[in-house]
Amino acid sequence: MQKENKLKAKFLIYGLIIGISFTGMFYEAQNYIQVKAENVELKSHIERIENKVPAGEVKASPDDKPEAAEGEDKTSSLPPAREVIATTYNAEVGQTDSDPLTMASGKKVYEGAVASNCHKIGTKIDIDGKTYVVEDRMNKRFTSLCGTENERVDIFKWDRKDNFKKKISYRVLS
Repeated sequence: MQKENKLKAKFLIYGLIIGISFTGMFYEAQNYIQVKAENVELKSHIERIENKVPAGEVKASPDDKPEAAEGEDKTSSLPPAREVIATTYNAEVGQTDSDPLTMASGKKVYEGAVASNCHKIGTKIDIDGKTYVVEDRMNKRFTSLCGTENERVDIFKWDRKDNFKKKISYRVLS
């Protein structure tokens, strides 16, 4: 019986030591993650400061856009519009790859998503006052048309009866 109690005590002590060790490791891991996050934030802050801003001069961040004065054209601060050919595509294997319900961004298809080889995935564009997001890619044969009068964008539509091909103007927002 006495041997059994000594064995239980040893296991209890070992358990406490292991538990304390894991608690310490957990605390250290949490602390490490917090320090890493602070370092990333600090590095980002330093990079903004080091963007060659002379002493005493304040540089506006990309989010600081001046408000248009009353009566002033609010579109003047937007980039110039580009004329392109817009077409539509549907969730069909003949118009997409073997998975017609998943876009190049990894998202599921949705009405109004844009396919373009000329802009990064996630780029926001304005077409007739409505904001669209580039989520997909077109056939690689359209890449050579980027920047020309024959540049193409493809807009996703669920229903084939809504399909079109027409010249449109668009502006890159971000």
